[in-house]
Amino acid sequence: MRCRATTPASCWRSVSLRSRAVPVPGKELVAALETARIDSPRGAFTLSKAHNPIHDIYLRKVVGTENRVVAVAHQALADPARGCKLA
Repeated sequence: MRCRATTPASCWRSVSLRSRAVPVPGKELVAALETARIDSPRGAFTLSKAHNPIHDIYLRKVVGTENRVVAVAHQALADPARGCKLA
């Protein structure tokens, strides 16, 4: 499932609402979020098993008032979530 809302929180709400027309129990909401791909202003991301964002880190260069992406510094960077019981 893809979402193009302007903030991650609104995407998660949108994902849960599109999944069902009735209220979504907690476990089903979590399952929907774990499979969602969120298109946020800072780039697309998914969630890890520990529910941390997995996303690209961009190298940017600002010249005057223009902010450009120069390169991807790291693709699909994920927090290892050491000590997390979900991971």
